Amino acid sequence: MTSSAPVSRIRLIPFTALLPPAPSPAPPVSPRPAPDVDHRGVAERLVAACSQVLAGRRPVSTLRRLSNPAAFSQFNALHHRLGERARAGEVSLRLSRAAPGARGAIDIVALVQIGPRVRAVAMRAIRGRRTGWQLTTCQLVA
Repeated sequence: MTSSAPVSRIRLIPFTALLPPAPSPAPPVSPRPAPDVDHRGVAERLVAACSQVLAGRRPVSTLRRLSNPAAFSQFNALHHRLGERARAGEVSLRLSRAAPGARGAIDIVALVQIGPRVRAVAMRAIRGRRTGWQLTTCQLVA
């Protein structure tokens, strides 16, 4: 008496094979500002305001509404550092480059001429909900 166990012809299929395909992930959100932003125009206005303050045509307090507290203190330190030279007309500030930065910011490079020397000033601006464009960084590059 030979008895053999019945052979099963059942094939196992993974449960995930029965599910519909997973939806593709959403495309990443672009960290750059909206295409309707005029980066250069925003940068020119901010640099012009800083230049007028350095030349003594506007008070330093003008920049209080155009910058956050950290950037305002950085610019104020630059203003004090340049001091009398700026008021004597030996200092000029002009825009060199403006480019979209991370998270909707605008990275700005301006050139400050102090007598015969030219140095770079790095700035960053972000758009606030209620405040418009504001400087968040203002540093004289050594």
